Amino acid sequence: MQAERVNEESGKGLEITSTHVYLTNLHAHGEKSPPPLNIGYVLIANTFFKHPIPTEAETEYAINHIEDVLMSSTDWKGSGDILNMDNAAVKEVFRKNGLADYYFSREAIEQLFSQHAYIVMGRPASQGTADFLPTDFALLLLLREITHHLNYRGIRFASINEPIPYIK
Repeated sequence: MQAERVNEESGKGLEITSTHVYLTNLHAHGEKSPPPLNIGYVLIANTFFKHPIPTEAETEYAINHIEDVLMSSTDWKGSGDILNMDNAAVKEVFRKNGLADYYFSREAIEQLFSQHAYIVMGRPASQGTADFLPTDFALLLLLREITHHLNYRGIRFASINEPIPYIK
């Protein structure tokens, strides 16, 4: 999976914590950031994933819940922006799956999510992805749903100028 590089500025920051998701307006002059969403990655994993590898039904319930929350949050809509992040947990998910870059397009996020979704659908976990963790899957699911449904082109790790180091 090839990550694409971009150099343009975006005024939106995204933070995914264990309990909430925050969107910040980085260059806003008096513009307020929208309220946080109660869909953090550990919260999603603990609420919906009852098995070490979630079932398809558990995954669908999580997707439906996340979509419902996102669609009811109209002030979260993007306009093709890139979301800036500085999140160690998200960086680690990409790093341990062999992806070392600072920008990941919506398509690259979708591809990594799909690799994990194939495991949910029955493919052996040893084929092509790092160790499967429900919290990693929840992070990827959140990134996928946010970029896809809210019209963001991708994410950029804003605080680093060099690719994420990949350690084998």
